[in-house]
Amino acid sequence: MRFVKTRLFLVLAGSFIGLLLAELLIRITLPAHYNIMDMNNVMESERGKFARHDKNLGWDGLTDAENDFVWLDMRHHVRQNNYGYRGKAYDLKRNKKKRILVMGDSFVWGFGVENEDIFTSVIERETNNTIEVINMGVSGYGNDQEYLLWKKKGYQWTADEIIVVIYADTDLFENVSDFIWGYDKPVFRQNSLGELTLTPPGSQRSEQWTEPAVVTNVSPVLWFYKILSKSALANMLVRVATKNDSIRHFLESHKVIFERSYILYPEQYIVDLTPELKKSWDIMFKILDKFHEEVTRNRANFWIVIVPTIEQVYPELWNKFLKSDDLPSGKKLDPAIPNKRIVDWCVKNKIHVIDLLPQMREAGLSNPYLYYPLNRHWTRDGHLVAARFLLSELR
Repeated sequence: MRFVKTRLFLVLAGSFIGLLLAELLIRITLPAHYNIMDMNNVMESERGKFARHDKNLGWDGLTDAENDFVWLDMRHHVRQNNYGYRGKAYDLKRNKKKRILVMGDSFVWGFGVENEDIFTSVIERETNNTIEVINMGVSGYGNDQEYLLWKKKGYQWTADEIIVVIYADTDLFENVSDFIWGYDKPVFRQNSLGELTLTPPGSQRSEQWTEPAVVTNVSPVLWFYKILSKSALANMLVRVATKNDSIRHFLESHKVIFERSYILYPEQYIVDLTPELKKSWDIMFKILDKFHEEVTRNRANFWIVIVPTIEQVYPELWNKFLKSDDLPSGKKLDPAIPNKRIVDWCVKNKIHVIDLLPQMREAGLSNPYLYYPLNRHWTRDGHLVAARFLLSELR
């Protein structure tokens, strides 16, 4: 009996040591990926934690901010420079290096990833820092705020290339809103002649900017699951297993991993525009036209980059949407129509445009985790795909 107990102890101890060594080996040798099993019970506000009130823009990046950021399906560290943005703080004065300035919303800000994993940082790294990439992303911005930020600050960096990143899923309704994500913002409206007139932000409620972050508590996560989710070995095994759709669906249904969400603004996929939708598209294009004119006057090249949604990239999610109760009643839908509208407008106006949808779809065939399942932003893998394709187009 004693011999049996000794052997059992040795087997268990050997198994534990083996798992521990495997855990250490994976952490040391394999690159960090999106933690599929990461589940948190808080939703912090990136604007409440890393932004400040601005009387002209609504809000802007908080200078020299550094802190952890936690959401339901991710956590990471945020470090903002002395200008209030993520990425290197380049002097306004130019050197001989090519300079690219990127403007956009939370995809550019890097919601969900470390500073070094944002696509702007990846572009610099993959060119051995022979290119300066200035990241001016501010989470929650519409194209109107991006344009106004360019006029206020962005032009001062005298970049060679100005990239405006479009995410129609939110930009379309942000551009026509004077209050969004809990904050007042500027808005362009069309007058009787169809010209844009700017309405500045309304008076901010002071309490909106007194708290460092707005934290929403949700369902608690079991303690043993929290421990397991920290394991690189467990994460790797689940990553490999979920390449099989059947296994992934099983784990999603049993809440071992989050089920991927879809559709925030389904109206963008309507083929025949309603008057309200036409107004949103018209305002977007008029803002971008003004943006293009300003950049051209500054002797820089103007680029538009289109970020696809998760349901555009993964046909499985699009088909799931078509079977849901969220369909706009009696409307013909096309998952590619928002991108086609933007590309057609750019071609007509002789504006450089890069649509990331084909490349993301191709990468998505072998990787189901280019996007986070709940917050719908790119994971580290998604940023890498975007960075490499953008670099190939910009060279």
